[in-house]
Amino acid sequence: MDSKKQASKTTEQNPVYRYKNIDFENILVSPLDEKGPQGISYINYDNQRLKTKTKVLLQTGQIEMTSGGIPPIHPQFWPTDDKRAFVNIPLDDKQEACRDLRKHLEKVEAYFGSNEMREKIFKGKAKQYQFSPCIKINTNEDGDDAPVDPEKPKFVKHDSVKMKLNVIKDKEEWVNLTKLIKITDDGKTQIVAKEVKDVAAAITLRSKVRLLFTYNKLWANKTAAPGSKMKLYGIGFKLMVVEYVPGISKGPDLSQCDFIPDESSESNEEKDKEESEEAPKKSKKGSEDEVSPKKPKKKTGSEEEEKKPKKKKKNATESEEEVTKKPKKGKKKATESEEEVVSVKTKKR
Repeated sequence: MDSKKQASKTTEQNPVYRYKNIDFENILVSPLDEKGPQGISYINYDNQRLKTKTKVLLQTGQIEMTSGGIPPIHPQFWPTDDKRAFVNIPLDDKQEACRDLRKHLEKVEAYFGSNEMREKIFKGKAKQYQFSPCIKINTNEDGDDAPVDPEKPKFVKHDSVKMKLNVIKDKEEWVNLTKLIKITDDGKTQIVAKEVKDVAAAITLRSKVRLLFTYNKLWANKTAAPGSKMKLYGIGFKLMVVEYVPGISKGPDLSQCDFIPDESSESNEEKDKEESEEAPKKSKKGSEDEVSPKKPKKKTGSEEEEKKPKKKKKNATESEEEVTKKPKKGKKKATESEEEVVSVKTKKR
């Protein structure tokens, strides 16, 4: 295998692999640890180029979330965040990225579900264990007898694969460590998503995601499943990075909406507003008329205000006539006043 094409150079210690570059002969499975409530084996990859062990960190293509996602809080099934800290990734046959992921998961099932792997892990107890498939097949629980509305578009549930979020418990709270990157027209932005609800708000229906996930561990139950004599074991996948484009179906935050007022109260509010705006206009009317005589005037006093300038014009014409008609009187008055001044001067002497 060409070592240059085996892994991308994200870092030398944590390379990111493509499906086609995984050689299952180089998969390393640790001995089963049965100290906890479940038996656990850790999975690594023998990187021939780096001559070291690495995590099996895989990159998907872009997948549109046509179904699945993070389930909501449910008192019976997912009562707390740690119980719903996973994402159901749809395996939509119409999407190339989903088809590629399914093909890889089928190889995972074939490898870890083989008799050779059971013998290697469980040794003499191998016949007591049955592999739990990675791909969850949609059983279409509604059935064929469910009523169909021809006008309503049918919601299709696809087969899916369960991938857990990278969460840890900090005191009494569960903290998310899965890296979340939002893609918009402005570029990429890392989103603060400390809680499961923050991730759930990002990975919504119709959002488009690209994933970096790892084979986290091989788990094995210590008791048989109800109604079965076989104990189940399987592979757990963990999401390390989620790159997403927000779904277009997400609407506005309707929790901030409020009722609009009734038409009667709305008209009263408008009337009060008009009156409050006219009040200062009345007090400033005189000064406003002097500064800007072109402002609209009250309808009630429009006739009187129109008469006022006419009266002023009439007075002006009358005074002009008086001046033109009585120029001699003005002269006479001027000479009389001059004579009075002369007479006053002579008296003083």
